[in-house]
Amino acid sequence: ERERLYGFNVNRYVLNWSAIEPEKGQYNQQYIDETVKRIKWYTSRGMYILLDMHQDLYSGVFGGGGNGAPAWAVVTDGIEVGEYDFGDIWFVQYLTPEVVRAFQNFWRYEAPYQFLQDHFINAWLEIIKRVKDDPYVIGYELMNEPHPGDGNLLRNHQFAEVQLWGMYDRLIKKIR
Repeated sequence: ERERLYGFNVNRYVLNWSAIEPEKGQYNQQYIDETVKRIKWYTSRGMYILLDMHQDLYSGVFGGGGNGAPAWAVVTDGIEVGEYDFGDIWFVQYLTPEVVRAFQNFWRYEAPYQFLQDHFINAWLEIIKRVKDDPYVIGYELMNEPHPGDGNLLRNHQFAEVQLWGMYDRLIKKIR
């Protein structure tokens, strides 16, 4: 009720892929049930919900405030996860080789990496099938701050036009 007293009528509700699917192909029904319960708590009070599949540094495997992908979905092609501690400037870790490679592999929708996006999409669907009929769930932030991994992709527009939109297109079609 506090949110409404302050004049808010929308909540950005954070989801975490690693909590939805902690083991490959195994969905955490307790987390999903609790998520749905909390969403319904808001929507039953007339609050709108924007669901946000959150990520920072691709995965919590990288520490430093990271969250998002489960450990099994971190594919670095053998680049070892380093022991970086950037303190208050944790976001600099986006530039480390293992974080860069994990993002690059997530965006490669080709063998042997295709399973990463397929599982990400299916994790979304596990939540959506439970809340899709609630008129107060007004939208889905498909991925919080999607990062290309490679700065060169930004310069040649390949990331936004091919990789990001490719994944969004596959996910949106499944949602619909």
